[in-house]
Amino acid sequence: MKIRHLVLRAFWRALTPWLRYVGRQNKISITCDRWDGGGAQWHARISTMAFCSSFGFPYFHSEIEELLPVNSPELRKKWNQLVSLNHKKSSMASPNQARALSMHGLLKILIRSQFKVHSQTVSVQHCHFFTDYFPHEIEAAIKLGKLEYANPANLEPKELVGLPTLAVHIRRGHMGPSDETLRLTSDAQIIFVVTELNRLFGPLSTTIYSALPDAELESKLPVGVKLNSSADEFEVIHNLVNADYMLMAKSSMSYVAAVLSRGIVFYEPFWHPPLGSWKQIPRLVNLVEKQ
Repeated sequence: MKIRHLVLRAFWRALTPWLRYVGRQNKISITCDRWDGGGAQWHARISTMAFCSSFGFPYFHSEIEELLPVNSPELRKKWNQLVSLNHKKSSMASPNQARALSMHGLLKILIRSQFKVHSQTVSVQHCHFFTDYFPHEIEAAIKLGKLEYANPANLEPKELVGLPTLAVHIRRGHMGPSDETLRLTSDAQIIFVVTELNRLFGPLSTTIYSALPDAELESKLPVGVKLNSSADEFEVIHNLVNADYMLMAKSSMSYVAAVLSRGIVFYEPFWHPPLGSWKQIPRLVNLVEKQ
């Protein structure tokens, strides 16, 4: 895995001069569209913005039109209003649109564009194949696009509880058997990290957000730590973004909330790498073990 990481970083670095040359030609604009949950859709769009800002391609922002698992107009409206940004529909957008389902598909279209006169809009599912190797480009895209959390549900500012807040997101439900080891954070890990964060930075007003009730986990929680399984996804994101400290789950919804966070983010490693400002849990755990 480490060798693959190094090879792909070298691959993108080698392509950078050519990609910037193609971007400057203004023949290609890029948009993002996929069929997935709201968090995954925004994560995909943010990675596409990062790819475009890195190489100079116009980014054409498309609204979410299909949602999983429930595709209702009200949910689509809220997800589309989750983030405010200064990107507008690019003047390059045209009926002459191509769809790239992979990194190879996008590169083929970019190569063919050199032999065409007309402009073209390319729709991608995401650009994780780039940002997973250069996550700092997400931070650059956030600044360029002025991405900010927009509070689509018009929720009140965080409650003043007299203590700094820790919002914890855990992944429960919506997982197949193969997801258990990849996405699930054990009860023991959650309790250990929450306890240590309170010890190092607290006391903290701590709430754990889960999509499902979990009586077993709730019975093990330290005194004062609350488990909230009744909040909808927009309330969860709102509290994650506004918390003084945020502990991520292994999910795109958590990732997007962390990107938009106004506090300190703690990251548990999974297949999408952290931004430079996030604190990695293994490093925190190692720090605690040495004390």
